[in-house]
Amino acid sequence: MRRLLILAALVLPASASGGAPSPSIVASALTGPAPLTVRFTAQAPVVDPGPAVASYSWDFGDGVTASGPAVAHRFAKPGRYVLNSDLRRRGAMSDIVFRQYVTVQGTAESIPLVEDRSAKVIDGVRVELDGVAHVGGPSELEFHFTDAQTGAPMTDLKPYLSAAGHLIVASQGLYTIDHGHGEAFDASGSELWAMPGASLGPDISFHHRFGAPGLYKLWGQFQTASGQIITANARSPPRWRRSQAWLR
Repeated sequence: MRRLLILAALVLPASASGGAPSPSIVASALTGPAPLTVRFTAQAPVVDPGPAVASYSWDFGDGVTASGPAVAHRFAKPGRYVLNSDLRRRGAMSDIVFRQYVTVQGTAESIPLVEDRSAKVIDGVRVELDGVAHVGGPSELEFHFTDAQTGAPMTDLKPYLSAAGHLIVASQGLYTIDHGHGEAFDASGSELWAMPGASLGPDISFHHRFGAPGLYKLWGQFQTASGQIITANARSPPRWRRSQAWLR
């Protein structure tokens, strides 16, 4: 099963059930001059009949991802990177997510963040984001999925981690990071439960309350019928009046 993970993660408590020792992440360095190579090691307890962690996913904050209990990454440019590591616990319904900051010293290139209104094509799947983003009340955002070649609506998306989809909303500067679950509905408007084997799409919606005007980064994560995980990026600038939320 191939995965694409570009995820700004919600930080969850790293505690295992039943009083078992919690996994931890060890980094060879968290600061240094560019280019900086860092080795990250996940230290997971062993519980009968096997390891407590079934899989490991890493997002280094520069567009590069990896998997495995021990990885090394070269941060080529100066800047402050957010490392997100996702440890899937064996037999558990939820993952353990760690977030660490890596500071690479030097003069960083200044890249202004702007709104981008284009749809995205991710491994043959066209993803569009509709809805209004506004401050002071719930905003409804809807991801729409079609086959990039045929334009046919995709109605065979599968639940991922016990939900129709997952959405991370981070404010500029990462001052706030929120996580939400998606909802899917059938043609009659009845909600489809994200049970194993269920087919979802072509629309998955989220509700989010933006606390203040500004530029927000959104990550939506979904699973296709083939088991592939796709992640769509978006930027949403909510204002006091209603405004469109567009894809990054």
